[in-house]
Amino acid sequence: MTDHFRYTASDPTDPRFQALAFVDSGELVLCIQTQLPTGERSRVFRGEDQFRRIVTHFAGRFRSIRDTWISGDNLKEFNRAIGAGVSQDNAAVMTGTGTQAAAAGYSSVKIISLEGLPGRYTKVVLSFSRQE
Repeated sequence: MTDHFRYTASDPTDPRFQALAFVDSGELVLCIQTQLPTGERSRVFRGEDQFRRIVTHFAGRFRSIRDTWISGDNLKEFNRAIGAGVSQDNAAVMTGTGTQAAAAGYSSVKIISLEGLPGRYTKVVLSFSRQE
């Protein structure tokens, strides 16, 4: 159920794939699951589409976007870039979510926490905000 305070959506053919978002203290918190840890992907539920819908739904009600990566393409892309010597901030912007956030005007990155070793992180929590 999507309302003024929360956004929820799921793949109509497989509810394991879903999106949840809400605003907490001016920060848009995302949880978009379009790929399972096994690598299985939704055939119809796309992260890019959900990201745009979420940002539109909460337009004007947030200053930054927080996301957590524990599996999937964002984490793989981030680790690949780190392994190639790219800085953490640039690696974050190079991911799918980073690209979407930058396109929406949120290209400044703050790494909140990292778990694991460089290039093999198992959890990344970060926030995208507007350039000051």
